[in-house]
Amino acid sequence: PDLLIRTGGEKRISNYLSKELNHDVTILNTKGKYSNIKQKTIMSVIPTKEYMLIKEVIKDIDNKAFVIVCDSYEVKGQDVSINDVNKTKK
Repeated sequence: PDLLIRTGGEKRISNYLSKELNHDVTILNTKGKYSNIKQKTIMSVIPTKEYMLIKEVIKDIDNKAFVIVCDSYEVKGQDVSINDVNKTKK
């Protein structure tokens, strides 16, 4: 699935995704329309089988994080495809 995570704990969450699980992350500067609060939003594509683990890690790091999860039917670009995401890591 695709993950969008708006959080104040972007460094810890992005480090976990990239260093512990070897997933690419993109960090976006965002600001809430109504709250006017500036935060970072993490975007990443992960294998479905890792979702429950990642969900718990996000909760442990920032239990107020705003998380959107969407199914990925196709991922392309910069030498990445959905098959790369679903490969078993060694």
